Amino acid sequence: MRRLLFFVFCFLFFVTIVRADELEDLQKQINDLSHLRELSASATTPLEAQLKDLDAKIASAQKGINAAVAENKRLENELDQRQIDMAVQYKLLSARIRSYYYFWEATHPAN
Repeated sequence: MRRLLFFVFCFLFFVTIVRADELEDLQKQINDLSHLRELSASATTPLEAQLKDLDAKIASAQKGINAAVAENKRLENELDQRQIDMAVQYKLLSARIRSYYYFWEATHPAN
């Protein structure tokens, strides 16, 4: 009986030691993971600020592109209108030169 009691006592003692070691290992792992999480959070904070800054720059660049596209379209329309105006002026100039030529021919016969 003593042997059995001694055996049970030793078994419980070793189980308690092993259990305590397991608990210490788990606590160490928890502490390590918590520390890594804190490091990760502190490392990503500046990156998040950079991301916001880059988003603002992209939005600003997009506004500039949109403004340039609108200006390009306006200039395209203006150029089309000027080409039409120039064609009208060219026809008027051609008619005027033709009339001067006929007048010159009429007043200065070649003989």
